[in-house]
Amino acid sequence: MKVDKAMFEYSTKLSDFHAQFRGIGTNYNQVVKELRCHFSEKKAMALLYKLEKHTIDLVKLSREIVELSREMYASGSNQDKVDYMASIKVKFRPSSTIGKEGTIYYQIIHKRVIRQLRTDYRIYADEWDEGNVL
Repeated sequence: MKVDKAMFEYSTKLSDFHAQFRGIGTNYNQVVKELRCHFSEKKAMALLYKLEKHTIDLVKLSREIVELSREMYASGSNQDKVDYMASIKVKFRPSSTIGKEGTIYYQIIHKRVIRQLRTDYRIYADEWDEGNVL
């Protein structure tokens, strides 16, 4: 039996990434409940609007991942194994101004082409856990 290590690694990373998406869905429901309990209706609606925009970004990212996966499978078995490899990483870019929030972005590498997908997520450098990233 022959195992394609690149395909196995890709599937593993994709599964991990999907688990994070599911976790975000769970957190989304909890956030909506808390917003309704602790904020006025006007403030809750404003925050829900922002949350909805970030959710749309995640949907766009998931569509990009699906498209890259389709390209990978469509490339066929006649290509080098390098064609099958892809990596997806969540990265943090700190602000150049001290004390200001940095941005979160996604780095996708496929066929040695690096793509960066920007997000509107902003966090402080001390909130980023470098040891616990994909």
